[in-house]
Amino acid sequence: MSILATIGGICSAVIAVCTAVSAVCKVAESVVALGKAMGLIHTKDSQEQLGVRCLAAEEQGITPEAFDHDYSAYLKAVNSVDISNVDPNQWTKQEKALKAIEVVSGAIVHDYGKNAEQLILALANHPESDFFTTERMNVLLNKAADNEIDLPNVLAYIQGGDASAKEARQDLLKVEQILNPDLSKDEALEVIDEKRENIAAN
Repeated sequence: MSILATIGGICSAVIAVCTAVSAVCKVAESVVALGKAMGLIHTKDSQEQLGVRCLAAEEQGITPEAFDHDYSAYLKAVNSVDISNVDPNQWTKQEKALKAIEVVSGAIVHDYGKNAEQLILALANHPESDFFTTERMNVLLNKAADNEIDLPNVLAYIQGGDASAKEARQDLLKVEQILNPDLSKDEALEVIDEKRENIAAN
């Protein structure tokens, strides 16, 4: 599947799952924060400001396709767009949030592939969950990229789906001990169980 189709699928899923505009904005905030933490986007813009800048850039012909999906070059061009005289209210909050999701997801998926797509889709399904923090998602993606964890299995397990529980818990333990090194093994497992239960409850 092309990256364009993948990003389109992510945005469609966000619209389908997040029935409230506030939930779409929450996903956008999380995705933008992740992109910043991973060093894939370099901006002080909020998710809404980034959405405005990308939409304004699009009107000037600045799109990922114009840069052959070289997101580094594309985002550099986006950052150079002056929006001081752009009326942000010409777009809805949802349009701005979706554009931010589209652009930053594209950058993340470009570098991290299918794992990133699945992680962002899981985030969209549970935008209020404290499992999907910037720090945890960053570690999950990097561990998966290094083939140290099976991210699809982890995501299936944490969401209560069909998964190998033993392997998923072992992988989640690796992640939790990086995030909270002072926790004992049993304490870390308790955190994992609590977060899984919270996702199931929501």
